[in-house]
Amino acid sequence: MPSLKSGEILALVGLLLLIVHNLGRRQLVKAGKPVRGLTRFWLIWGDLVVFLIILAGLTLIWAHK
Repeated sequence: MPSLKSGEILALVGLLLLIVHNLGRRQLVKAGKPVRGLTRFWLIWGDLVVFLIILAGLTLIWAHK
């Protein structure tokens, strides 16, 4: 099994964060309680953060070609 490079690891971490983010959002929406603090920040900006992590990983993969 070949070892993973930094860009591949970063992209995979971003993908896992995306899955966890979507599962967490779904549970919070079902709960129906108002969200405050860091959880509210993550709900608002989490998609953008995950997108940028995945984009950084893909950029590293492309740069190391």
